[in-house]
Amino acid sequence: MTPVTPCLVLDGSARDGVRVGVLSAGAWKSQSCSEEGAMESADRCVREALAAAGVSVDDIASFAVCAGPGSILGIRLTSIMVRAWLSLRSRPCYVWNALEAVASSARLAGRRPPFIVASESRLRRWNVLKVPASGPSECAELEAAQVAALGAPLIASSAGAPFPCEPAPDVWPSLPGLFSQGGLLRAEDRPDALNPAPEFALWSGERHRAP
Repeated sequence: MTPVTPCLVLDGSARDGVRVGVLSAGAWKSQSCSEEGAMESADRCVREALAAAGVSVDDIASFAVCAGPGSILGIRLTSIMVRAWLSLRSRPCYVWNALEAVASSARLAGRRPPFIVASESRLRRWNVLKVPASGPSECAELEAAQVAALGAPLIASSAGAPFPCEPAPDVWPSLPGLFSQGGLLRAEDRPDALNPAPEFALWSGERHRAP
């Protein structure tokens, strides 16, 4: 599946930071990124990317949102933004899995399955995508010792991983090409955060209180 363009692409899955881009004709027409949290920067990044591309939200033909795994707050904020635009006018919407994007990028670079892609989750656990030599990939949340015991080559998207691994590439520059291949995106009318864990961590509401 390839996106209808121009497509507004949003990724709030990183622990710190947001990326937004306008995709057109198989390439980035504009991009905006921030190292601040999604609450502080998602709206600004969208406005910057749209302005740099010379378009408005009304001109956008479709949306693509990273569904994670990653920052639940960042993913849900970007998803809520897209849902709001879809409520004003129906357009195609797509989501992609961040670990699957890394796996696709690794395959393009010559990596052959089986291998494993991992990213830091919560409570010292790790989101893991098992890419077998045959059959479908599997996404799960595991303890670090369980990841280390899997026995396949590891690619990790977090520095300081407590097991031997290769660093994951930055897939954002490659996303237009990965989307064009047709295997990464899936249609989704109500984008939300992918959560392979059976339960959520509890957080206080202190950050959301007015000073």
